[in-house]
Amino acid sequence: NEAGHADASERQCVDILVRYLHGAKEITSRIGSNVNRTAESSLKRWLYRVLESLAFLHRNKIYHNGIKPSNVLVEPNDEIHVLD
Repeated sequence: NEAGHADASERQCVDILVRYLHGAKEITSRIGSNVNRTAESSLKRWLYRVLESLAFLHRNKIYHNGIKPSNVLVEPNDEIHVLD
């Protein structure tokens, strides 16, 4: 590209991001065994954030091969993180 940096598809390295998420839990443990106990508004918000995260990755030509509940964490403040 014009800045002299290789596009992601041309690079021969892997970037790894590590972040400590204090108090974050798998989404399934936040929902519990009974979905009815989790507010519908929370479930909608969490799903929207997961889809928004995946859309961001796809726009940047990054594809998540292992999307499953154990790869979605929810922080105590309801912030969502998609990981693998």
